[in-house]
Amino acid sequence: MTEYQASDFDAQFAALVAGLEPVGEALTPAAAGRPAILTDRLTPGQSSPRGLRARFLMTSLDHRAGLTAYGWRDSLRVVSYAPPHAHGLDEVGVVLQDEADFYTGNSDRRVVVGLSRVWVERLVIVDEHTPTATAPDAWLENAITDPNLSRIEPLQRVARKHHLVGTRVTLEVEDGYFDEDLRAVSPVQLGSGGDLVVGVVTERDWYLWAQHSYAPGERVVRVVPIDRVWIQ
Repeated sequence: MTEYQASDFDAQFAALVAGLEPVGEALTPAAAGRPAILTDRLTPGQSSPRGLRARFLMTSLDHRAGLTAYGWRDSLRVVSYAPPHAHGLDEVGVVLQDEADFYTGNSDRRVVVGLSRVWVERLVIVDEHTPTATAPDAWLENAITDPNLSRIEPLQRVARKHHLVGTRVTLEVEDGYFDEDLRAVSPVQLGSGGDLVVGVVTERDWYLWAQHSYAPGERVVRVVPIDRVWIQ
């Protein structure tokens, strides 16, 4: 049986990407602005929450001092609302699971949490001049912002990211529409036509790759011009 080194797979991947043309011509960014991620609380009665990317607010409470600390668990997906009167909850419950389990069909590690602790992420369009995470004072935002407020995180162009592989990306398609839930699987490269391109796969394939061999049907890589790509 032939033994392969990591460099062998890197060489095969580079050859695969280098031989592909970009999926389509570069498009002008939507006139309405730039894409951003809106993070907000999941509201009661919201229809069809299944599949929404979610964050779970974890807190430490003291009966005398009240809230002492909080933190976030992210990379989750909403499965459904929990049945009424879920054990241990005095409010509507939400069933969550890790993104990897959501895409691979593993239902053994789902959790039920209170609705008030669940925040969901949605793609929205904001003004082109909305402050971004690259602003000089952006690193202080968490320290001075009420954690109960909604948050908008504008996406960035590829030129602002040095390490792309594994990054969640959004692809600008046409007429203001975007293709979400993608992952970058290559650095910026020169395509066969001389354009700067990057390889992307669906998040489903991204997680399946962690469990299966890289058979031809499991490595559907799209190569797209970088001026159609936004990164989170």
